[in-house]
Amino acid sequence: METLILSPDSFAVHLIHSTPGIRAAMADVARDIEAVLGVRPELSDASGLFTVAINSELPSEVFRIDIGERVEISGGDELGAIYGLYEFSHRFLGVDPCGFWKDLSPEALEKLELPRGRIESAAPVFKIRGWFLNDEDLLAGWKEPAGSRFMNWPGRAQAETLSDEVPDNYDSRLLYYYTAVPPLSLMEKVFETALRMRANLIIPSSFLDIMNEPEADMIRAAVRRGLYVSQHHVEPLGVAHFAYETWWAENGEEEKNPPFSYRQDPDAMRTCWRAYAERWYAVAGERVIWQVGLRGRGDRPLWDHDPEAREAAASLYSQALTDQLEIIAEVDARPQPLSTMTLWQEGVELIRSGDLHLPESVICVFADNGRTQEMQEDFKSLPREPQRKYGVYYHVAVWPFGPHLAQGPHPEKPARVAKEVADRGDTDYAILNVSNIREHLLGISVWMDQVWKPQSLDTPNYLRHWAPAEWTPFYEALFDALPEMKPGWNFYDGSARIYIDSFIRHAEMGLPVTGSMAEEFYHYRPLLLAAIPRLEELREDLKSYTPAPRWQSFYSVNLVAQTGILLGLYRCLKEISAMPPDYAVAAEALSVCLASFKDGEVGIWKEWYRSDRKLGIARLQARLQKLL
Repeated sequence: METLILSPDSFAVHLIHSTPGIRAAMADVARDIEAVLGVRPELSDASGLFTVAINSELPSEVFRIDIGERVEISGGDELGAIYGLYEFSHRFLGVDPCGFWKDLSPEALEKLELPRGRIESAAPVFKIRGWFLNDEDLLAGWKEPAGSRFMNWPGRAQAETLSDEVPDNYDSRLLYYYTAVPPLSLMEKVFETALRMRANLIIPSSFLDIMNEPEADMIRAAVRRGLYVSQHHVEPLGVAHFAYETWWAENGEEEKNPPFSYRQDPDAMRTCWRAYAERWYAVAGERVIWQVGLRGRGDRPLWDHDPEAREAAASLYSQALTDQLEIIAEVDARPQPLSTMTLWQEGVELIRSGDLHLPESVICVFADNGRTQEMQEDFKSLPREPQRKYGVYYHVAVWPFGPHLAQGPHPEKPARVAKEVADRGDTDYAILNVSNIREHLLGISVWMDQVWKPQSLDTPNYLRHWAPAEWTPFYEALFDALPEMKPGWNFYDGSARIYIDSFIRHAEMGLPVTGSMAEEFYHYRPLLLAAIPRLEELREDLKSYTPAPRWQSFYSVNLVAQTGILLGLYRCLKEISAMPPDYAVAAEALSVCLASFKDGEVGIWKEWYRSDRKLGIARLQARLQKLL
């Protein structure tokens, strides 16, 4: 086969069509070339051996790499060209799309020898493919923040006086989890990796307030990269209850303090929605995909804080959707702006009962079950309307009962679910809950491959390409060690934490566990006890294996640390659920988790767990020690 040889001194890159997103991707690939060949390429105004262009004859997001006398990368649009650049880097430079999060550098070469010919991608099956950074406690607190959130929320002072451990004090917990705004340098790595994995959409945080400049900067940076942006499913037009109450405190008349209730004051809600829609469009322009709907405070039903809304929920939802779509039509200059509504909890109930009918222009998004990571019953039973668009919201990370600091589910599951959704034809939208990203790279990788081109997954072969082949038994052993408590529900770290917390609460209050979640656990306890020896054996096997130097950081983070965290939680739950409980041994078991944090803070990851607030291992241990 004829080849084109590129030496370090032959790299001059000509961007025939240049956009901010293409320039950013080219800067990333230039950095990749420097890492591999030792010389950073220069941009050239003249035609050179390496060109990047947009070719309008190609379909949207499709890319082509032609290798002849030179390398020509072209895309059907900006995103197509970006994907082509990253594909070149992955295929020919050996740069892992997750390289930053794996702490994995490419291997050095003296020259590149490229086979002549053409590589052309197929069009993606799912049109919108993106990430939702939800429950992002580690990511938000790892580096010095770019700013703070909720600072002007009028309820902040009162909420801060309450402990986040009060069961129903939702606001206090949200403040505790989500106050920090990650620095843009870190978010740039998020956006870069999403694009390397061919995403085109990002929801960069939970409860984002576009009126707060550090948060608006995240949206601007994502848009510059070429990504579409959207809002959390509890934020219609970007308005969560925090944003609503803050906006009215800053913009309302002194005596006007409207309640966060569309039922009680629809005019106030419409006024705030319009202000936020105008701001979102000013910041993101034609890159915004609108979220519509009507929810209560936080991620709860409308009637959770306004019981009188329950009886009128369907009519309130219908009128709110009408209002929101009218606002979008007035604010957004596009002929047909995209909007989505996630069928989550009460939305499913209202549609299934026939009381709520979504406008045809809204993409209907089905969600999976948080415990099982399988599609819920509504996905299977609700009839599809011929003119409507449909999509999916899926979790590879989910709080509270799913994976958070440890990975899951088994790669076979997201691959199969993505194919089920594609086979049903619900391919207009696919959003993936990725939490802090680093812990869930395998599931993210599988899902992103599948939403580009759904197909049956050869798991052993996939794992051999994901990491060194000799690691495959470790991954299989890790997934096999997670006990299946009910069909499809594996017992992840989130579940263990919830049950530990339930036992601690009852002990703190001096109450028996009768009739509680803690008592429910005794049904599952034998399965947990059987899983502990499997994790102990895996941990010993992992400790006795030495990976190649360039893989050491990722091995310690992705396998050793996560196995230790699970083992410590399982042992703690075993002891706290004993009769009688042994609080001393339970507290000591959590020391295994904290020691495993050190395994997960090697390489670039120093202090990664310093804002562990969702699982809150150190706080759990402190509460156990008080019980002594």
